[in-house]
Amino acid sequence: MRAYVEFGLKHPNHYKVTFIAHPAYHEDARFLHEEGMGMKAFSYLRMIVEECVKQNKFRKVDGELTAQALWAAVHGVTSLLIVHPNFPWVSKDRLIDYVIDTMIEGLKA
Repeated sequence: MRAYVEFGLKHPNHYKVTFIAHPAYHEDARFLHEEGMGMKAFSYLRMIVEECVKQNKFRKVDGELTAQALWAAVHGVTSLLIVHPNFPWVSKDRLIDYVIDTMIEGLKA
């Protein structure tokens, strides 16, 4: 998940176009196709969550809901750091680690 955030911060313009662009640019919903890169990546995240549940690393959770929540958390911190660079954030690394650690700790079995 950290790699997702780091990519966005290193390539803010790419991230904005891909994930923050005006909804009119996404009307055709190509990102919803199963073979699209976005859906493949999301499916992989869901699979990882489900595997963590099977291995008792995470408590029993809904894989779809949990994958969406994890994505929302990392997307949120990435977007906020890009869109509001002048906000008096704590250290970026500290904030990113805290968001990810809080999500993971909340899922542990």
